[in-house]
Amino acid sequence: LLQKAGFQRISMKTQQFGSYISLEDAKSWNGGMSHPQSNPLSQLSQLELEQCKAEYHLAVENLATDKGVWNDKTTYFVVAKKD
Repeated sequence: LLQKAGFQRISMKTQQFGSYISLEDAKSWNGGMSHPQSNPLSQLSQLELEQCKAEYHLAVENLATDKGVWNDKTTYFVVAKKD
């Protein structure tokens, strides 16, 4: 996208800002996404949404350690130059 917009010398670095959170906090995610046009869960029926939530809880429980559940917050830093 940056190349198509005329940018050059594009570089990208990632940095890890994650931390452990409690299992309870990890399971409290409600499936919400901030942009209404890009929320695929809004297309699910109530039954499908409950099934998805149950599968999510099981997956999170399987990831739990004595420290909690790793909450990944990988950040992408992109730098480019446009003449």
